[in-house]
Amino acid sequence: MLTMMRDMLRSKFAGLLFALIIVSMGVWGITDIFSGGLGANFAKAGERTLSETQLDRRVENYLRRYQQSTGEVVTREDAVEQGIVDQLYALEASRVANLGFAEKVGAFAPDIAVTRELRGIEAFQSPLTGGFDLETYRQRLASAQMTSAQFEQDLRDDLTLETLSGARDAALQPPAVLGRLQASYLGEFRDVAWIEIPRSALPESDAPTEEELRAYYDENIDSFRQPERRQINLLTLSPDDFVHQVELSEDDVRAFYEATKDIRFSSPETRVLSETIFENEAAAREALGLIAGGADPATLNAPISTNTRETRRADLADAALAEEVFSPGSGKGSVFGPTASENGVWIVTRVEDIIPGDPYPFEDVSDIIRNELRSQQAEQSYYEALSRIGDLIGVGMDLAGMAEDLGTPLMSLAPVDQSGLAASGALYRELIGVDGLVSELFSLPEGRQAERRDLDARTVMAELVEIIPPSTPEYEAIEDRVRARFLAERNAAALDDAAEAARERISSGESTLEAEAEALGLTVNRPERGVSRQAFDVGIPQMALNAVFSGAEGDVTVTPGSSPNARVVVSIESIDRPDAEMLDILAVTSAASLRESLSNDLAQALEMAIREDIGFEDDAVAFARYKARIAGQQ
Repeated sequence: MLTMMRDMLRSKFAGLLFALIIVSMGVWGITDIFSGGLGANFAKAGERTLSETQLDRRVENYLRRYQQSTGEVVTREDAVEQGIVDQLYALEASRVANLGFAEKVGAFAPDIAVTRELRGIEAFQSPLTGGFDLETYRQRLASAQMTSAQFEQDLRDDLTLETLSGARDAALQPPAVLGRLQASYLGEFRDVAWIEIPRSALPESDAPTEEELRAYYDENIDSFRQPERRQINLLTLSPDDFVHQVELSEDDVRAFYEATKDIRFSSPETRVLSETIFENEAAAREALGLIAGGADPATLNAPISTNTRETRRADLADAALAEEVFSPGSGKGSVFGPTASENGVWIVTRVEDIIPGDPYPFEDVSDIIRNELRSQQAEQSYYEALSRIGDLIGVGMDLAGMAEDLGTPLMSLAPVDQSGLAASGALYRELIGVDGLVSELFSLPEGRQAERRDLDARTVMAELVEIIPPSTPEYEAIEDRVRARFLAERNAAALDDAAEAARERISSGESTLEAEAEALGLTVNRPERGVSRQAFDVGIPQMALNAVFSGAEGDVTVTPGSSPNARVVVSIESIDRPDAEMLDILAVTSAASLRESLSNDLAQALEMAIREDIGFEDDAVAFARYKARIAGQQ
């Protein structure tokens, strides 16, 4: 697995994968339903675990982001077939191992680091003030279906891993001889040509006979078996359900504006600060009380100098000092420090005056205020509804009755299996996004309600309506499904056979790439110049590019194409290696790449030691079952 990770880190795909993982904090996943030595987890290191919910959230978010960035739809089945799920799992398991070790040695990011990082995230800043806005933060997380605790824990984990990797690589310096080897590796150019054969370029497969379909059904009958499913009613409630009930007048909005404009709806305030500078900390602390009492700096002992300046929060270089000086509790006469400066002196800071910012016009902020007041009142109505729900539960009312009483829609879901999937492949995020809910529902008898879940500004209630036992549908009931799967396999086999036959003819000299392309009505792709390991943007599918750099001159290879319904036949026509003079030049420019490569190798070696030290465990059987399930093989 570690070798796979190392190879992946050198590819273009890795860059996209890591970029998508970074933003993959907004999607819920499948509930855990395993029972191995790790319980409901795929991997465990110390107190850190990787559950099916967590992994599925990463997979689903990757697929969504990939589609948004490329316009190409990749299904879960495709993700399993192309190894994407394996690679995501490897990365998540690595994360668990390193975070487990960090917690063991107490090397996790402190609260102040998380706070600073959080306040610097542009998505959480007010469009008016440019500073961190708590309401914007809450709204962003709510829209992503995340709690603040989840997001801040992810942020803490990212900072922790960044610190560990920084410490690991701090003194890493590659030897010169490795620089030349790396230069030779990266400076090599290969002239390649390829054709991509889509299934549509081949003749249509013969329609299967009734006998073939029935034989296929009999041979693969276990794959058509339907697991036990359960029909569930779901009632969800959040403050958003009450927004439409809120009535606000223009007077309400303006009154809020007048009461808060100086604090919330004005340009940043300016503070006049006096800074008294001392040679050492002891002298600064000795004078601290006098400065707080308003003493003239000229009467103090040992100050180097004193200056006064006007500043806004964003202009203070010391973020911690800025947080204190501009905090709500700081006022005229407040004293802070002593703080150490970069040049070794110590500074005591006093607030001499506060100059308020200019209020924004009411018209510019009225919509913001209106939305905020609606949210506040809707939240109050939501908590009143929760109290009402408690009364309804007490009298034994079912979810249909509660929904009617509260005026809230009741969701009646199609029967789902233990992964939260319906037979149609539908995935109910409202259900699987709640940890442990599906598992509990599969332990209840018909007619029973699961335990009420009060989440972050959301309440979820579920009721088991009916248990549908496992069964194998008769051939007649799923004939269309059998036919579709049979044809898919036949078409894939025809595509493989055609590509392999073309490869054999080209390799033997019987044909050429151009001749094969012409016979299929395709175009030969040939870059104007050779491709290198550093230049991936040449239009060739990633799997074919990997084959180009693992083969020898004259090799012809078949690889998967840019979609599951295509194959690539790629020919390595020539290999151009750098001469000695070019190697010397490239050795200098490849130092960063070599350092990254060595860092990856060091990270893998370190992780192996970490896994042994922390007692890392994983459940390969549970992971295999998960892949089979999302690929539709169970």
